[in-house]
Amino acid sequence: RAIEVYQKGLQQQPDNVDFYLYWGIALEQQAQWLEAIALYERAQEQVGTGAGLSVRKGICLGQLDRWEEALMHYAQAVEVDPDYSEAYLHWGIALQKLERWGEAIDKFNAAVRLQEDEPHMLFYLGSCYEQAARAQQNTDYFDRAVAAFKHLIALEPEDAFALNYLGYMFAEKGIHLQEAVELLLRAIEIDPNNSAFLDSLGWAYFRLGEFDQAEYYLE
Repeated sequence: RAIEVYQKGLQQQPDNVDFYLYWGIALEQQAQWLEAIALYERAQEQVGTGAGLSVRKGICLGQLDRWEEALMHYAQAVEVDPDYSEAYLHWGIALQKLERWGEAIDKFNAAVRLQEDEPHMLFYLGSCYEQAARAQQNTDYFDRAVAAFKHLIALEPEDAFALNYLGYMFAEKGIHLQEAVELLLRAIEIDPNNSAFLDSLGWAYFRLGEFDQAEYYLE
């Protein structure tokens, strides 16, 4: 029904890019990736290359694991609108999937510079630093990941996923274990039935040598 509304809107305003965007997003929500791509291409022919259309097309290509192709569309979006933070964010995600760590970090940092207090930007930046740290055994990247997550948690103290991510990072590294437990207990208080959070806490207790607690949470 939503798609019917957007189609009717385009009949009245054929150059309204928002109708194309929302129609495409409705297709994406039904995992109709190729159909959405075709619609975005039609919109570009009709109304010109907009930054939003390019980003959505890149996202669809990513869902099809066509990450290299997606890169071109994010670059195109930034060329149209150099201050479009979502373009840098998704560009970073594509580069991260390709394990091009340095480039991905550059794009995430660009997104954060444009929206430095946006939690989801910081989450992607922190997770990329952490994955790059593991892939390249880079302690500086690990420290930067910690800083990104601490900044995020300061902004959003109830972000359970950030609390879990940072707590698990410490547990996995075997450092700041008491802090790790505190972070993970906070995450579980927010979302008590999240099995990933319970697993993280069990691992933190194991690393602390508190095996009864570890067994309880892992079970």
